[in-house]
Amino acid sequence: MFTEFSPPPVPMDSTEQIVQISPSCIETCPNCQTTLDLTGWPAFSDTNCPTCGHFFKACTNFNQFQITSLLGEGGMGSAYRAIDLNLGREVALKVLKMQESDIEGESKKMAHEARTTAQINHPNVVRIIDFGECRSQFYIAMELIGGGSLDDLMQERGVVPEITALEVGIQVAQGLKAAMEIGLIHRDIKPANILFADRGTVKIVDFGLAVVASDAATSPTEIWGTPYYVAPEKLDELPEDFRSDIYSLGGTLFHAMAGRPPYEADNASLVALKQLKSRPVSLQAFAPDVCNETAYVINRMMSKMPSKRYQSYDELIEHLRFALSKANEAQANPTAARTSELRILELEGREMRWINLVFPAVVILGLLVFAYLYFFTTTFKTLE
Repeated sequence: MFTEFSPPPVPMDSTEQIVQISPSCIETCPNCQTTLDLTGWPAFSDTNCPTCGHFFKACTNFNQFQITSLLGEGGMGSAYRAIDLNLGREVALKVLKMQESDIEGESKKMAHEARTTAQINHPNVVRIIDFGECRSQFYIAMELIGGGSLDDLMQERGVVPEITALEVGIQVAQGLKAAMEIGLIHRDIKPANILFADRGTVKIVDFGLAVVASDAATSPTEIWGTPYYVAPEKLDELPEDFRSDIYSLGGTLFHAMAGRPPYEADNASLVALKQLKSRPVSLQAFAPDVCNETAYVINRMMSKMPSKRYQSYDELIEHLRFALSKANEAQANPTAARTSELRILELEGREMRWINLVFPAVVILGLLVFAYLYFFTTTFKTLE
């Protein structure tokens, strides 16, 4: 016989009802073995057994995956650390939110994107392990990356060193190139979706999921993606392509190196955001110590017109690597760089000294010539 008790309240959005509950969730108290009907309880929620008072987590199983802890929550759902009971390994399990009115349709879209993303076999893209549906909730299991995100690093340091940011940019561009080759764009590149693995490897997460979420937008003015990094063509409801991801990556690297986003757009309206993004950006205005080559690459990546951005990932990666080489040279020999700057100033000083000496002489000579000609002309007229 089941023991039933009311689930905790689930907050609902004013415009839609999000599926966050776990229907038909039958659990056994690990302390007293009482069978509990937890239908309606959110996944991985705090539970007290009404019989013995034992505290435990409810509804932790999604098919063969058992949730062990919460990794984070976002607009698309919640991410958990879980164990694949079939293979005995840890995974990251993302349980996605869906509108209750279109569970079947959304599930089909998400399944399609998961299959597409799983085709990407690249060291800079998080690998999809499995996906499915359990208790009316769609989930995706992927490799677990334990090094934190670029967003975490930015929160910790404030400003990310130029060399680190460029190394991140190169690896992300390589992952985006691999995705583009199978016809997939990300559409939500941002610091939180760039993860650090072991040995300095960077991996992109949530490929393809942004496409589904964007299709589910409730109005044409709804912006999917972080306003700091979203490409201008998205705001104008124009077609997006890989150059839109290049823009978002540029905005991400700008934020990392400058310690602030390219535009202050937390509460900006769509109209205000369009106006902001019509202005050219200048990385060196907020990060004056970066190399000129780095500033050039970032500013070009963030051109308003897609035609003025990089037209291939190969060219972008080549320029990022060149900028990285210059940044490494400056770091390895800052004295030489400083000496070079002083040499330029010295040459400029010599030029100014030469001008200061020659210019007065030229003026005096001109006056003498003018006086001579005037005297000669006046004398000649007198003799006449």
